[in-house]
Amino acid sequence: MKMAMTMKFAGGGKLSSKIVINATNVSQDILLWLHRTDDGHYFIERRLNRDHARSIKHPISITFAEKLLAMTTEEAWKAMEESITGPY
Repeated sequence: MKMAMTMKFAGGGKLSSKIVINATNVSQDILLWLHRTDDGHYFIERRLNRDHARSIKHPISITFAEKLLAMTTEEAWKAMEESITGPY
């Protein structure tokens, strides 16, 4: 299922995005998505699987996003998590 969201940027502008990788089925504790914005940029959304948890949106390079898209969902989840939190 494709979902869209609107992201606010520091400059006050808004861009909508589409989920291109939904890795929410990999971990019960940490939910991760890769989004592509209308202008072609990518960001990772990370949220703890708890009530009232906040999402963290982490911009990434197009090169890294292309590498994620070539991976399995499990590999992409690990790479996205490590890009935000560092290696385990």
